[in-house]
Amino acid sequence: MLDPRDKLILNSLISLIGLVGFIGNFLILRSLIVYKNMRIAHHVVVGGLALASILYILFEIPQTIVNFTSTRWNITDIWCNITNYMAHCSLIVVAFHLVVLSILNALILTNRPNMIISGKHALIIVIILFVVIFTAGVPFAFAYHVDKSLERCTFKPDLDDEFLLLIIITVCYFLPFGLVLITHVILHYITQRFFVDSIPEDKRKLSQLALGLVIAYFFCQLPYHVVNIHLLYMLKDPNIQPKQFIMWNRISSYLLCLAQLSFSISPIVCAKLSKDFGDSFDEIINCTACVSSGNQRQGTLNASTPLTCSTLIGSENNV
Repeated sequence: MLDPRDKLILNSLISLIGLVGFIGNFLILRSLIVYKNMRIAHHVVVGGLALASILYILFEIPQTIVNFTSTRWNITDIWCNITNYMAHCSLIVVAFHLVVLSILNALILTNRPNMIISGKHALIIVIILFVVIFTAGVPFAFAYHVDKSLERCTFKPDLDDEFLLLIIITVCYFLPFGLVLITHVILHYITQRFFVDSIPEDKRKLSQLALGLVIAYFFCQLPYHVVNIHLLYMLKDPNIQPKQFIMWNRISSYLLCLAQLSFSISPIVCAKLSKDFGDSFDEIINCTACVSSGNQRQGTLNASTPLTCSTLIGSENNV
């Protein structure tokens, strides 16, 4: 239904988004692997979010490119089941990591004297999320087949595709969005009423990081899911005009790029709102390690020349 120009634009955008998202989320994981002092609870959850984002990019981006090209790829039922299972489960894991991050944010802001959640506790939560969601999603590994007429992955004919699509959209977006929204509304009320003048600066920065990630994800995803639901109900209308459906399908395709952009924006949010992540990224992107080591060899290192990632801290109180 898309013309060749749209397909070229969409594939170029999605490929670029996928590449940037993969590199950015890999840098987040690298930061946590290399620097033990960064493994506080918030950052560990962000690391789990990055891992789930990488899995989503690896499985969803190729499938999207296949769908947006006219080439005969000779895809198989196995391809359809594996890619859709991994993509859907990874997307759910991403969404519920943001729920966990919001709850964790509420705990450190409202229960500070007794806040004992460590990086190890966060790691256990991350592992449980992955195991539970990927286990619960196993039925999706057998729900797809190749539609020979469309040369695309679709639900098997004996399944209620409308019901399954609504379930996917609800679990991937609207349920976690509702939980995050409720958490932040309650948190805002409590902090404004009781803690507005007593929140430490380091906790505020962690809170800004969590809020930034939540906004980046849910606002990028919202238009695509709303239009998808609209398309779903348009198909049930016997009087639907083909031109109208093609128009909305084209809009949905471009909004998919916006939805997938959320996985590339998250690392940027981390770099801008967390000095630790920002310094760690600079070590690779701007090669600050090369500059620092070169200055040290030449004996020109002075007080104004920071050591590589000197802001990476040993406690939770400086992010």
